[in-house]
Amino acid sequence: LSIIMFGLWISNLVLTMSSESTWAVNEIGDIEIANLFYFSWASIITSFLVMMSYIESKLGIQEDDVMTAVWMAVNKVCAVIVGASFHIWQNIEEKCDLEDIQNGAITYCTKTVFAMAVGATGMVAGSTVVASRVLERQFCPGCCSRRVRAHVEAVVSVFLLLLFTVAVASITGIGGPGQSVGDLYYATWLAFVVAIGVFIHCYDRIRLDEIESEPSEVDTLGKLRTIPSESSFVHMQKD
Repeated sequence: LSIIMFGLWISNLVLTMSSESTWAVNEIGDIEIANLFYFSWASIITSFLVMMSYIESKLGIQEDDVMTAVWMAVNKVCAVIVGASFHIWQNIEEKCDLEDIQNGAITYCTKTVFAMAVGATGMVAGSTVVASRVLERQFCPGCCSRRVRAHVEAVVSVFLLLLFTVAVASITGIGGPGQSVGDLYYATWLAFVVAIGVFIHCYDRIRLDEIESEPSEVDTLGKLRTIPSESSFVHMQKD
């Protein structure tokens, strides 16, 4: 039932945010009816959380495995970036010069294409991490150590953080497709914030593993106490 409800709200989101109906946004994604816009997103987020709780129970995801849900959130936010930027591209495609896009000229059209590329890249990265976590848990538990996973995900998070930093400046800046408050604006900034959170968690995980791998002072003192002293060797020889 939760999956069906999520699918229905996705369908409703497509209708609500469509430029042809102009119910909640206009042709470039600017908000027209705030209540319809925000409550539609609130409903889809709520149904998504309910659906995720069901999927987590079926896949055996532990309650304390927060990072799997965070990487799923990265995938979802990037999907919104792709959808919002593609929605804008459909309405400006006829006005865009393909030569400018191919030459890399910094224009509104080029930034829109860049937004779609950023969203697609984030979806691939997020989906890959989630798939690797789920497959490892289901078919090969313990094959990848926690330290190795933290280092790999840290590299991915640094890449996404740099990518979303450029995206925030380009997409939501002056002349960008997300400069006005709307789907693309919120999704781009949210992706940037989530990437920061993922990087901080990975860094803390790596530091914690390093601390746990270092011998503690108590262990060191205990080992020193078990080493026989020089005087004990002398007494043993006399005996």
